[in-house]
Amino acid sequence: MKKRAIHLLCYSLYLGGIFWVLWGCNASKTAVASTALEALQEQVAARNFRIEALWALPLQSSGLVQVSNSGLLPPGSNVSRISLINTPNSFVIKGDSVFIKLPYYGERQIVTNYNRAEGIDLETDILNLKISRATRGNYINLDFETQPRTERLQFNIKVYPQNRSLITVYSNQRNTIRYEGEFENLSENH
Repeated sequence: MKKRAIHLLCYSLYLGGIFWVLWGCNASKTAVASTALEALQEQVAARNFRIEALWALPLQSSGLVQVSNSGLLPPGSNVSRISLINTPNSFVIKGDSVFIKLPYYGERQIVTNYNRAEGIDLETDILNLKISRATRGNYINLDFETQPRTERLQFNIKVYPQNRSLITVYSNQRNTIRYEGEFENLSENH
């Protein structure tokens, strides 16, 4: 009986030590994440950054499934995740302007630019910009609108530590599409 009590006490101390170490590591991780998010928020608020998209994540539709079945998508891609690794693209914010060259995969309900390039290709002013730190999750959130000519576009950008980003594009003429990519602060390089 005494051996069992000693064994139980040692086991309890062992588990308590593990929980103490894990809890202590989690506390320092939160402090580091908070500092990294504050620095990231300052970079985003400076409004001088670039995002290069690595993946397009279009809204699935019957038209995209037909394109996928015909073998027209790049290697390593499927109907819901299309590789953009060898496709030139950029999403740049400088001050109050945005410069976007992104390929578009999806269905378009209204076509008003017969002689223009395909995709989302525009240089315009940013309207109604809101920058905030997410209350849940570790990212900085940007919301803004643009209205080049007849199409109204709304953008939601999530910028994560380790230079990851997610761009969601809403349009009054096209299906929603998202892009995963890499964030680059231009203040440091240019």
